[in-house]
Amino acid sequence: DAGFARLEESPDGTGPGAREPGAAMAAVADRLLRAVPDDRHFSLIQTELEIHAVRDPDTSRPFLEADATFRARIADFLERGLRLLGRELVVDVEDATDAVVAIVERSTRRALLAGDPGDPYALARVMLPVLMAAASRPRPCAGGLGEPPDPLVPLPAVPGAGVR
Repeated sequence: DAGFARLEESPDGTGPGAREPGAAMAAVADRLLRAVPDDRHFSLIQTELEIHAVRDPDTSRPFLEADATFRARIADFLERGLRLLGRELVVDVEDATDAVVAIVERSTRRALLAGDPGDPYALARVMLPVLMAAASRPRPCAGGLGEPPDPLVPLPAVPGAGVR
């Protein structure tokens, strides 16, 4: 996939995430956003189908299956993108996917409600990289030695520590 190939390119072989994690996450978010239609018509149809599925799940089976396939593709993309950046999710991939989809849908609806002909993904372009950073951590190194701990994340308590 060309989007991932761009993320993998690096003159020193370390990948862009090692030098510019914010820009690299923004690139993953941008690639994801390009896969989702951003027009008013699509948003209205999607909303109507979701409402119908809530009211009558039995007759909405084709929509629900298509939605599950779409979410599975988003989940795969999210995990692959983070892996290319040397990161892994710290939350369930389905929960992260739901959060991604919710941010994208809200971003589109916000722009449509405001009558803004500009970027319907303005909110998503800001929030998706933040979500990806908050919901992930550096992956352990291949040699078994982990990355240095994130100073903003408290370390777990060691069982029995401080007890004599």
